[in-house]
Amino acid sequence: LFRLMGSVGRECWRRNVMRDILESIPIWLYLVLVAASVPLGCLTGGSAVTPFALAAIPTCAAALSGQRTTAMVTAFAACVVSLAGWWFCVGRIGGEACWLTPAIGVASLLAIAGMILAVMEKLDGAIAQLHKQTTQYVRALYERDKREEQQTQQCVASEPRSGPRAVRGELSQRETINFAMLLLTLQDVAQRISTNLDLETLVPTILDTARSSLKCQSCQLYFWNPDSKTLRRADPGKCRDNRCYVPQPTKGAARWVIENRQILTRQSVERDYNLRSILQEDPSMPDALAPLTVGGELLGLLVVDEVEDSSLTFVRMLYILSHNCALGIKNAQLFKRIEDMARRDGLTGLLNHASFREELDGLVKQAEADGSPLTVIMSDVDHFKKFNDTYGHQAGDHVLREVARLWQAVMPDGAVLGRYGGEEFVCALPSSDLDRARELAETLRQHLADQALVFEGRELRVTASFGVAERTKEVASSRDLVRVADEALYEAKQQGRNRVVCYVPEPVAVTSEQALPL
Repeated sequence: LFRLMGSVGRECWRRNVMRDILESIPIWLYLVLVAASVPLGCLTGGSAVTPFALAAIPTCAAALSGQRTTAMVTAFAACVVSLAGWWFCVGRIGGEACWLTPAIGVASLLAIAGMILAVMEKLDGAIAQLHKQTTQYVRALYERDKREEQQTQQCVASEPRSGPRAVRGELSQRETINFAMLLLTLQDVAQRISTNLDLETLVPTILDTARSSLKCQSCQLYFWNPDSKTLRRADPGKCRDNRCYVPQPTKGAARWVIENRQILTRQSVERDYNLRSILQEDPSMPDALAPLTVGGELLGLLVVDEVEDSSLTFVRMLYILSHNCALGIKNAQLFKRIEDMARRDGLTGLLNHASFREELDGLVKQAEADGSPLTVIMSDVDHFKKFNDTYGHQAGDHVLREVARLWQAVMPDGAVLGRYGGEEFVCALPSSDLDRARELAETLRQHLADQALVFEGRELRVTASFGVAERTKEVASSRDLVRVADEALYEAKQQGRNRVVCYVPEPVAVTSEQALPL
């Protein structure tokens, strides 16, 4: 067991897990541990020495995490606790023994913390120096390989087409991968992209990483829609001028990349006779286009332009970057899909009860901040239990899906829709007053009453009751807002169903339609 614990501890320390935990421990927790040693010292009998023995652990932990001030405060707190324990046992503070023990204890703790801090600083300095040397060495290798490659290309350009094979052999030898530079790039890309699961923050990370790794001035990311066969820019808020290259999936370089799922550079197009037609069709082609694919699925395009060096090393870096970007985008999309599945109702696709309440809390805070109106509409399908008993639960599910579709069609953009439970639906309307919410509810009520829902060749008709409430000073919280909207809905049912009732201190029916029979 001890060997297993030791191996687990070493592995955690190697992955910086223990160090991250120690750095996250606040200073007050160290002081609590030291203060807790007073009753323990009194029970053990060694009240003056016990605080220092117990304080050694948090002092060493603080020193290992680099918290110099915390280690010093912990040591002096142990001194105070030792004097308090002495006074608790003896009844007074005085004498040579009373002051000697705290002095020796504080000196010992500070000495231990100092030695640990010195060792940690030395190790951090050595690691930083090693990383700096490694980076300089890799950059030097990269610059040397680039110069040699340029010299080789000059030699090839000066030789006639029927020249000796030695030059072509030298060029083939220069096509070997610069493993050092690619390894450094791969490590940097993996650290920046692979752990980011938010698609909104992942896009700027990809673009910044591409500009720094590929040494380019312009970089754009486009998402591919397989249904409409179109490309959508991932950062539409930037670079709106005419200088930005817009790939066209039906022609030019973008079409070739989408069809072949391969990287295409302007340099290769200019050299290859079979590809020169791309330049004629797409004269503003950028320096490179790379497909973002995962398992044969095209996710988008990475457009790179104004590159400092378009050598073979650049192409291989672009290959590594595009694959890592594709994996990062796919992970972010899957994470968002799972998150949406957890937040939404599986039958209707609307927000579930908990997610709607969470969104409503945010809308209430926003309304409090800017003073804008906020209304809630609650609805219940009339006689739904009887409908299920008559036509079956599959017909009931079909009706709920159609009702949800009508909610989405009638309610404006910005409305937050949810299935509150069973046959109950709810909608929050930010920046809408009571009159506007009543009009929308009445429109939806009429659509439901007039439209026949077809299921398995049968026409089904349903109606719904609505309760509308607006946020006021008396109804300020989200809980109260839902409560009064539910009270208005209950009043609509009491008045005969198939109607809209707005909440006032005494609910008054706005419409009084007779309930339609099933």
